[in-house]
Amino acid sequence: MRYFPDESVGYSYPEAYIRYFGTDYEPSAHLRQAYEQARRHAWYMTARLITVNDVYAFDPHIVVDIDDFEDLVGRHFRQPKEGLGFDNSPVAHMWRTMIWPRNSL
Repeated sequence: MRYFPDESVGYSYPEAYIRYFGTDYEPSAHLRQAYEQARRHAWYMTARLITVNDVYAFDPHIVVDIDDFEDLVGRHFRQPKEGLGFDNSPVAHMWRTMIWPRNSL
């Protein structure tokens, strides 16, 4: 979707792409087809908002503050009270393997 501007949300073709690919670049057929399919999808705007808000990919001067992501990190990457590998989660065995790499499964 990054190759296709959408002025309704203020997303124009990235200047970086002009520098990388040139002014005459045309996305290949499979990209165009995927975009058209996404455009017709009910959740199009959700995907489009990623291209609108992902400014870090194109602005080398932007400063990212980890505090902006503290809530997200806290919700998704917190350590279980039982400890990693001991919480009966679907990935607990992987954590135990990293903790004790020489033990047999």
